[in-house]
This record gives sequence, structure tokens and C-alpha cells, in this order.
Amino acid sequence: MYEAQNNGFIIGIKGLSQGRHTFRFHVDRTLFESFGNSQILDADIDVTIELDKEGRRMLLTDCSEGYVVVECDRCLDELRLPVSLKTEAEVMFAEQGAAEESGEYLVVDSSDGELDVTQFVYDYICINLPLRKVHKEGECNRQMLDRLQQASSTEENTSRETGNSPFKDLEKLLNKENNN
Repeated sequence: MYEAQNNGFIIGIKGLSQGRHTFRFHVDRTLFESFGNSQILDADIDVTIELDKEGRRMLLTDCSEGYVVVECDRCLDELRLPVSLKTEAEVMFAEQGAAEESGEYLVVDSSDGELDVTQFVYDYICINLPLRKVHKEGECNRQMLDRLQQASSTEENTSRETGNSPFKDLEKLLNKENNN
């Protein structure tokens, strides 16, 4: 088993013997900051990468456990979301200049001695987060919800009074139809 350095998620694959190898990494907010992701405020995720090497073929398995902190979409308070995922990808070797990622494959230049899994780890954490990030019912900041409700009511009343409602013409049409 290998402990990763803090300078990235890089696995030395040159000279790696056949069989299964385990690498451990720790993800915190600096990973997300390095990608310019301001939506993730904090993180504490343990990542275990198993690399199973058979000849020129390698199977990479990523098991990640921990949490991220984001803003709640409803009340804007901090929300701690659990992260628990297991993903697999095959590592393919290509000739120099042809290396690029494709689908469920990580394509690596055959002359590279290292496999950088930074993008892979980042992507899979991000895509496994829910689209709607909200507290459980009753756990949102009550003061913020009250303020949003007031602002929404005030805006709705103002638009009705000034006739700026986007449904003004629809209301006229409905009223005309009901009067006939």
C-alpha cells in the first residue's frame, strides 16, 4: 500500500509489478479550488485507488468515502453532503501524442511513467453529488426562509399592482373567456 504525496494524485506506474496495488489519497477543499470550483466550500474524503495490473492492461477502481460542504439551494446555509462511491475505469496505453481520455477508459501515453488520477477523482466526486442540494425538511435556516418568503410576496404584489406580471395578457384572455 502506498500513501500519496500532497502534491497531487499521481501513481507511479513505470516498473509496477503485476497484480493488485492500493494507493490512498485524501481530498480536501484544495482539490476543488485548484479546478476553480467555488460551489464546494470544504471536503474531507478518503480515496482508495486499487490498480490491478495484468500485462499492458490495468483496471483502476476508485472507492471514495467522506463528505463535502456546499451551500443549501434553499436557505444558503452550509450543507454537509455524504460522499460514498465506487467507480471503475480501464487504463489503456497509446502511442505518444494520442493520449486522451475517452468514456470509461483512461488513456495514457505508453512512455509515461506516471498516471495522474486527479481529474478522474475530481470528476467522479462532482458527478455523484445530487443536482438539488438542500437540507432535510425542517433543517433549513428558518430566518432565511422567512426572508425569502417575504421578498417573494412583496415582488408578486408589486408586479400585480404595476401590471408588470408576465401573465397579464393571459389573465385578460381568461377573464374575457369567462365573461362570454
